[in-house]
Amino acid sequence: MSLNHLKNLKNYQFSKPDIDMLQWWLQTRKRNTWNYLNPLQYSIDCNINIETAIGLFLTCTHHKDVKTFDVRSVAKCPNCDSVITVENGCIEITDFPSFCSECCLPIEETLMDNFTEIVFQLVVDPIPPVFTPNPPTGVNTIRAEALTSSKLVTNNSSSVKSIVDRMRKLNGK
Repeated sequence: MSLNHLKNLKNYQFSKPDIDMLQWWLQTRKRNTWNYLNPLQYSIDCNINIETAIGLFLTCTHHKDVKTFDVRSVAKCPNCDSVITVENGCIEITDFPSFCSECCLPIEETLMDNFTEIVFQLVVDPIPPVFTPNPPTGVNTIRAEALTSSKLVTNNSSSVKSIVDRMRKLNGK
């Protein structure tokens, strides 16, 4: 499956330049990054506002006609940065271990929103038979910080909030 289905994003009020930029960006990612895509990096690379980037990624996760990603949460120990738990299909982890298995220090659950990264995994092959790697106007090369649960849950954009609420309902939370 290619990225042709992304044209359906216009049904979700995304502009053609935003859709074209997402398609180009996905086609230029190295295969070893396909499991760790970050909408904040996309926002920086393509000079698109953060709310639009997050909205695109969440829409492409939860609407079948534009399904491009799966989402997962990766919680890291606040003490040693080891991965302590991973949950697929959700943006908030509610069940954390009491202690880190790596450093054996206690894990304070109230801190975990800031130590839980949201990553997106490609579920389609983005490389078309004919590929033109010319970037659209406005591409940057600055490194983004991680998208954490707290950044996503506390986002003020109404479209991001509605998708986050929908994700919570789908995950029974």
